[in-house]
Amino acid sequence: MKTQRIAEILKSGVVDTDVTVQGWVRTKRGNKNVAFIALNDGSCASNIQVVVDLAKIGEEQLRSVTTGACLRVDGRLVESLGAGQGVEVQAASITLYGAADPETYPLQKKGHSLEFLRDIAYLRPRTNTFGAVLRIRHAMAYAIHDYFHRNGFYYFHTPLITASDCEGAGAMFNVTTLDLNDIPKTGEGKVDYAQDFFGKPCNLTVSGQLEGELGALALGRIYTFGPTFRAENSNTPRHLSEFWMIEPEMAFYELEDNMELAEDFLKSLIRYALEHCAEDLAFLNKMWDNGLLDRLHFVLENDFKRLDYTEGKGIADWKPGFRTPTMKHEIWSTVTEAHHPDDPTQFLPNWHPAPHDYQAEPERAKEYPLTVTTGRRIPVYFHSEHRQLPWCRELWPSPRFEMNPNDAARLGIEQGDWVWIRTPWGAIREVVDLYYGIKEGTTNANHAWWYPEMDHAAHGFELVGINCTMDKYAQCWICGASQLRGNPVVVYKATAENSPFGNPVPCDPWGNEAITNANDPRLKEWLANDPRLDDSKVELTYASADAKGLQTISLVKE
Repeated sequence: MKTQRIAEILKSGVVDTDVTVQGWVRTKRGNKNVAFIALNDGSCASNIQVVVDLAKIGEEQLRSVTTGACLRVDGRLVESLGAGQGVEVQAASITLYGAADPETYPLQKKGHSLEFLRDIAYLRPRTNTFGAVLRIRHAMAYAIHDYFHRNGFYYFHTPLITASDCEGAGAMFNVTTLDLNDIPKTGEGKVDYAQDFFGKPCNLTVSGQLEGELGALALGRIYTFGPTFRAENSNTPRHLSEFWMIEPEMAFYELEDNMELAEDFLKSLIRYALEHCAEDLAFLNKMWDNGLLDRLHFVLENDFKRLDYTEGKGIADWKPGFRTPTMKHEIWSTVTEAHHPDDPTQFLPNWHPAPHDYQAEPERAKEYPLTVTTGRRIPVYFHSEHRQLPWCRELWPSPRFEMNPNDAARLGIEQGDWVWIRTPWGAIREVVDLYYGIKEGTTNANHAWWYPEMDHAAHGFELVGINCTMDKYAQCWICGASQLRGNPVVVYKATAENSPFGNPVPCDPWGNEAITNANDPRLKEWLANDPRLDDSKVELTYASADAKGLQTISLVKE
């Protein structure tokens, strides 16, 4: 008899018929007379219940039928008397394809963390979460191709191996057949790519845009949809080394056409997902993000806002701020910045309950008694690449960690001390900045930091970047940023005894201390070559004599 997929059986509504189902055991339970097997074949989130009469199929035969075992079941499909299921299979025969040792099979009837599943990647597609994600991903891939096909676009295949750096925005993965243990060199000491397979440096593509534009200038409308690669050494969930990207390219399109396409495309995909992936979306909404379905319906039911630059700038102008030396309008970031006072529907970064706060995981309170957020009172331009510029480092040379003075006193910590900030997922160091404006039990960390003077790939990000202490699988549900607003943390003073190289101050892999003082001669040499402050004078005053890396500033125009 032909095997039927569980999804087909449940969708058909047919009963009182012979069926053959095959799949993997999720659970088995029962008594001395009957056994109940929950079988799943991956075609949907739901299992089908197999009822086994132990008078017909002996208990000895079922001994190897445990969670993870692979079975074929022949039997009769009937209406189910149990709650929560419409039909069940009354087994006539069971064939065991493969057993799973219950002592070693890692997927049991309980919740598993994403960190745990990452270590058993070969089995995680069998879980409800990854099954749902993979089925939705398949549906979205089909819907993408269907949408562009219906709208007159041609699927354009762009090369994965290329000699061009399309975007020039980051590091690329090199592709070579050269022996890395014996790299041939030219007379000038450079790599002799003439001996390489392609005769020139080649990389994995970061974008198919260049080739796609060529296709659009011949076929009118094309889209690319394939893997792209970025060699950026980042630890955030939104920075991937490999991901699939969609890039439509259209000849003769105006700006309004582009906006119409973007809105219609996204709404088409959401509409398809709600129609064809309802069960999987309901599972993710229940188990991972209880606002998921509401947001999808919100996007589907509302028009995208169209506005020109002047109007957009007006939306941002409500924020308090000041002019920076580069004449940009920047704001002071705070824990409470995350709402728009005039229009709460604006998709700005928003507070969202963190999955690891003390309400969600009260048992962590003893080991990690404080809460860390990333709402530092810091100019936003220090949140970006400008932090690498010397004038920023002179104004703000070290990452600051905000604590209530009462918390600091209990822990024996003083203003300007370097402290370890440890969560269940990592530890970094920052400089304490005492502040009565933050309530006891809460701490604020710099969002991220790195040291351009450290000559290695991460530039010290792993030493002081608060992102390195986060749960990599927790994200802000609006902007996708790492969700650090409410993680458990323990804080203690960095000392020579508990710090690498016997130095509380972060050091590079060779023991060289980072620049943490505005008077560091390395910074002065660096700053002397920077033109950004040619018309300004920076006056530095230390908050206290012992506050290394902390000082107040004033910017005076000459």
